[in-house]
Amino acid sequence: MRKISPDYTDQANKPQNHKELSELYSSRGIRVRTYRDLVEKVAELCCWNKDYLIFFRGQTFDYKKKAGNSTFYPTIYRKDPLTENDRIYLFGKLREASRILQQKLKDLEIPGWKEVSRWEVIQWSLLQHYEVTQTPLIDVTQSLRVACSFAQHADGNDEAYIYVFGLPYLNSRITRSSEHELLYVRLLGIAPSIALRPHYQEGYLVGTEGITTDYSDKTELDLNNRLIAKFIIPNHPSFWDDGFAVVPEEALFPNNDKMKDLCTEIRINLEIRLTDADIGQFLNQWNKIEKMILDYLKKRHGEYSSNLYTSMRRLSEKEPQLKPILNDLNTWRKLRNRIVHDRDNVGINVSRLELNNLDALMSKLEKALR
Repeated sequence: MRKISPDYTDQANKPQNHKELSELYSSRGIRVRTYRDLVEKVAELCCWNKDYLIFFRGQTFDYKKKAGNSTFYPTIYRKDPLTENDRIYLFGKLREASRILQQKLKDLEIPGWKEVSRWEVIQWSLLQHYEVTQTPLIDVTQSLRVACSFAQHADGNDEAYIYVFGLPYLNSRITRSSEHELLYVRLLGIAPSIALRPHYQEGYLVGTEGITTDYSDKTELDLNNRLIAKFIIPNHPSFWDDGFAVVPEEALFPNNDKMKDLCTEIRINLEIRLTDADIGQFLNQWNKIEKMILDYLKKRHGEYSSNLYTSMRRLSEKEPQLKPILNDLNTWRKLRNRIVHDRDNVGINVSRLELNNLDALMSKLEKALR
């Protein structure tokens, strides 16, 4: 998604430490004592940034990169480092979850099931909002009160964080902006009627338009590109003054939400499916083997390459006794490459015998690298 430059210049009392983007990302945030104070500051930001529609996200922690900048990656991109194997595996899992969701809604004849089946991004939005599996989308809300309530519901922290983002103005329930390189979904107007949570939370999902497993720079997937401000609020009832009140947890997560029950069942079935002899299990096991080799070469010989074949070749040169096991591993590497380059077949099966053989090879490799 395209980076924006927030505007703080229309007023003399612009927020300190938020004059430049680099300072905004790395700063602790602006402290506010009460909800009314926060509303007034957000009102000023809305006035200064008229080109954007304002959204919020509340968190218990300010998650930062190694460089110290706040970061807001969709769940499917949060692992660091995120290998190609990881991406193929996670998107394979997402496709399987989407398939199960469509089938269940159809079998139960849930009103709106045809629309959900027609739009992949709606499937992803529901799966993300109900925490079934990782997706390329991230939750935000148009309700400042909901964002603050989310941030405060976790116990054990004296402070919480509220983030303000600027997005293009809506033109439909699914808004795609090639100019801003993003899309977002208004779940209130598109989710099946059995999904209560989006209505209580005023939920929206945001992602980068046109990007899934392939990207040139991971930072373009970070919602901090749209960050306008961040605030620190007290995690204490005193924050809610002058008649304002926190949204109860039972309202944010209603117990009679039928979509929640359905998605919980999907998550359980998805875990069972992916522990069977399918390609998801294979890629999961392969990720562990690849990491083992890359880490060993770096730790033992001070060399690092993100390319597995290069790492195997260098390791064979430095430790010739490992050549037989690395040759066996190279056969599996070729199978992995065929799967990766034929993405329509992510769901093809690998036999139980083959998986057992890979397990044995992994054990053998672990012993050899000790």
